[in-house]
Amino acid sequence: MEINWSDPNSVLKSLLTLYEMQTEGEMSRETTVESNGRGFNSIDAPILTSFSKQLLSRGALSEKQYAIVLDTLPKYRNQIALLQCSTMVAMGNYAIYTPPQKRDGTLEIVGDKLVFIPEVYPSYKAKELGMTWNADVKGWTSPVRSPIIEGLVRIFPTVDLDLTVTEYIEEKNKSLNLSPDVHESKLFPYQKEAVQFCLKTKKCLLGMAPGTGKSATAIFAANELDCDRVLVIAPLTLTYTWRNQIKQWINEDAVIWHGNVDRWESFNKWVITNYETVTRNMQDILNQGFKVVIMDESILVKNRHAKRSQAMKIIGKSCDYLWLLSGSPITKFLDDMWMQLNILDPKRFSSYWRFAENYCLIEKNYWGTAIAGNQEDAFDRLKLDISDIYHHVALDDVLDIPDWIFDNIEVPMSSVQYKLYLQMEKEFVADLPDGDQVLSKMY
Repeated sequence: MEINWSDPNSVLKSLLTLYEMQTEGEMSRETTVESNGRGFNSIDAPILTSFSKQLLSRGALSEKQYAIVLDTLPKYRNQIALLQCSTMVAMGNYAIYTPPQKRDGTLEIVGDKLVFIPEVYPSYKAKELGMTWNADVKGWTSPVRSPIIEGLVRIFPTVDLDLTVTEYIEEKNKSLNLSPDVHESKLFPYQKEAVQFCLKTKKCLLGMAPGTGKSATAIFAANELDCDRVLVIAPLTLTYTWRNQIKQWINEDAVIWHGNVDRWESFNKWVITNYETVTRNMQDILNQGFKVVIMDESILVKNRHAKRSQAMKIIGKSCDYLWLLSGSPITKFLDDMWMQLNILDPKRFSSYWRFAENYCLIEKNYWGTAIAGNQEDAFDRLKLDISDIYHHVALDDVLDIPDWIFDNIEVPMSSVQYKLYLQMEKEFVADLPDGDQVLSKMY
C-alpha cells in the first residue's frame, strides 16, 4: 500500500489500516500491549486510536488533528508499505474538516500550565483527569502532561488543540537518536523502546515482567548518557548479578559498596550497593554526586513509613535521572504503587489517601481506615493516568522472546583442574586426589 502524502484521503486511509492491525483489546483500551510490529507503538496508540475512532464515526478530522497524524505517520512507512487496506477502508472517502462553530472547547499550553476552556457544559469530567477549575481564566488548568491531553481528547473529541499543544505532542513523540551500541546490541525491539522511554522521561518506573530484560534496558539507557557516575541500588543478593550484567552487556567494570564506608572501593563509573547501605550512609552517598540512579526491585520501598523509603526519596531528589525497576510493583493492592510514584514525583503524588481513594476500596473499621481491595478497572485506569512515567511490559505481551537463550561462558581452570583435564583428554580417565578415578563418557 503506497501513501500519497499530499492526499489527505490516502494518509487517513493509511491511519485506519494501521488501526485495523491493533487487537480488539488494544482498540477498546486505546493502548498497545502486544509487541508484534503491527499497528501503533505504545506511545502513539492512545491519541491515534482516538483519531481513528473519530474518523470511522464522523468521516473526518480537524486540521490540527490531521497535522498530528501527518507528523506521526511517516515512522510507520515501512509497515504501511507491506499492508493492504481492507475493503471497508478502501471504499471510504475521508477528509479534513474545519470544526464547526460549536465545539467542546479549546486546549492550550500557557507557561507551565495546560488550560482547557470548555464550550460544552457540564465539563466536570476534566476534574477526573486531575485538572482544577480556575475562575480567572474560566476554565480548567493542570500541569502539562501527556495523559491529561489524551484524556481530554478522549472525553471531549471536538476540543480544538492550540498550536502549543500540537507542538508539545510532536516533541514528545520524537524518537531519540540512539548510539550504535544500542542499535547493534542483542536487545529486543521492546527493550530499545524502553531505553527511549527512560531517556526521554528521565524519572520513571519500568514495570517489566521477570525475564523481559529490565536490567539490560537500564544498563544501556545509562550508557547512552554522558555521565561518569551511575549508582545501582538493589537487594544485597542481586549486587553481584548486577556487576556481571554490566560486564556482560557493555563490558564495563563496577564496584560493590557494602558495609562501612572505609571498605568502599574507588570507582570509575558504576557503583552497586544495597538499600540498607544507602539508608545507613545517606550523606556519604549524596556526597558522590550521582546523576543517574537505578533502583532495582522498587517494590521494596512500598512502605511509606519505612526509613528505607524516605532515604530513597532523598536520593531521588538529588539525581537527574531516576529509574525504578520492578517485575511486579504491586503485591496486593494498588496503594503499593504510591510510595514508588512519590519518590519519582513528590509534588504530583503528594497525598497517599487521595491516591488510595482514586484506585482502591477503602473501609472504616474498629482500628481506623484500611484498604480493602482495588476498584474495578483501577489498574487499567492507573496505567493510563501515569503512562508518561510508567512503562509496562507483560511477559505474555512480548511475542518475540525465545523460550531459551543459550550462551557459552568460558570458565578458567586451576592448575590442578587443567592437569586432570589433560589426563582425561589423553587417557579418558583422570586420577582424583582422593584416590578415586573418573572415567570419560563414551559416545
